[in-house]
Amino acid sequence: MLVLVLAGLVVLLAAPASQAADPAGPSPTVVVQSGDTLWSIAARYVPSDDPFATIDEIRRL
Repeated sequence: MLVLVLAGLVVLLAAPASQAADPAGPSPTVVVQSGDTLWSIAARYVPSDDPFATIDEIRRL
């Protein structure tokens, strides 16, 4: 389940990058540390967005 959620997060984070000038660029990698939560990962990797909205988008995948 955690792998599926993290894969969703990677897809979500890669979406804005796909609109950049170089769509073949690398996708971000999320390394989960002990004690990490989906909330803390969302806040760390998409700081400009509300973590709740990011998690909600992942949940809808």
